[in-house]
Amino acid sequence: MKLRTVEKGDLEVLQIREREGKWEGDWDELRDTPVGKLFSRISKANLDHVLHGYSRPFVDALGISPEGALRKLPSKECRKRSDCTFYDQRKCLTTSSNLPWCYEPEGLNVSEKGNSVASEAVFRWRERVYLVVVPEE
Repeated sequence: MKLRTVEKGDLEVLQIREREGKWEGDWDELRDTPVGKLFSRISKANLDHVLHGYSRPFVDALGISPEGALRKLPSKECRKRSDCTFYDQRKCLTTSSNLPWCYEPEGLNVSEKGNSVASEAVFRWRERVYLVVVPEE
């Protein structure tokens, strides 16, 4: 969703709901990983405030920017680099301007689906989308 804030202008946000300690859909695989720990946690009240035009609490709770999340990843390299025909050590890094579509972050110890979701998180951050977890009250 696009949110308008006074402090940071328009922001792209992907909301991930949390119910009873579980994240919705396949995102739950990233909950206790280095990637999932970089997601912002926003209260439902702060999200409601920004939807009604009061953005300060939401912006204060946002935490790390998408660009910052990419820089804080424990490894910038692709986990598939040893057997990928597209691998290029200059391009297959999260900070590369030509990151291939098949990139998956390294060192997460999750299932294949989890690696795919982690890849989606990286590409969302590259598009300057904030990934926010909103616990249900």
